[in-house]
Amino acid sequence: MALRFNGVPADGQGFRFGRQGRFILNLKHAQVDGQAVEWGIAHVPGEPPTGRLAPGHVLLAQATGMRVVGRRLTAQVDVDVDLPPGAHAVRSETQLEGLGSFELVSLAAPPNQ
Repeated sequence: MALRFNGVPADGQGFRFGRQGRFILNLKHAQVDGQAVEWGIAHVPGEPPTGRLAPGHVLLAQATGMRVVGRRLTAQVDVDVDLPPGAHAVRSETQLEGLGSFELVSLAAPPNQ
C-alpha cells in the first residue's frame, strides 16, 4: 500500500497554506487491515521511517522492513501550519486555506504519475 498527497508545494517540505504559509502533513498510528505499519519513502532506499508526506514523495506502508499489502488503511493525520510573522497581523477576517487530496498509488506506475 502506498500513499501520496497532491497539493501545491510551498517548498520541498510542505504545501502552500494561504499566500505565505505552508502546512506539513504527518501520518501517525497507521494500520493496514488492523496491523501496525511504519512508513518508508518509495524510491529513496535507506531513509529512516517517517510519516511525513512531503511534495513529490510516495509513502510505502511497511512492517519489519517489508511492503504491506492490504485493503484498509487507517491513520491519524497531523497538520502543522507555519505562517510568517506578518501573516498574523490582519485587520479584518482573513481566510487562509490549503488544498490537496490523498491518493492511493499503484507502484506499477512511476511515483511522478
